[in-house]
Amino acid sequence: MSTGTITTRPARASDFDAFHGRRPDRAVRAWVLEVNGEVVGMAGWRVAGDHLVVFSDVRPGVARMTVWRKAKQLMAMIDFPAICECTDTSGPMLRRLGWLHVAGNVYKYEPR
Repeated sequence: MSTGTITTRPARASDFDAFHGRRPDRAVRAWVLEVNGEVVGMAGWRVAGDHLVVFSDVRPGVARMTVWRKAKQLMAMIDFPAICECTDTSGPMLRRLGWLHVAGNVYKYEPR
């Protein structure tokens, strides 16, 4: 799935409908990852007080290096503290990206 033309663009409301089956219940800033025009991932954040709550979701079959590169691009846009609740399998990648384990599946990121 991840071979072909890879593009990133700002997410539209229709992308949330198609990818998650619903729109977010809060204001978010998000981007989609497309391979050959098909949305295969979505990531972004929402503001919650004095920090960001970061989210991402990627379809199976997307190359790990593609996910890594896009995660680094997203992190470069984060300019104040962020938290993320992840799946059990995402924790190791978050740690390698510089996120700190807080508890359970919760990680935090402090931009430099």
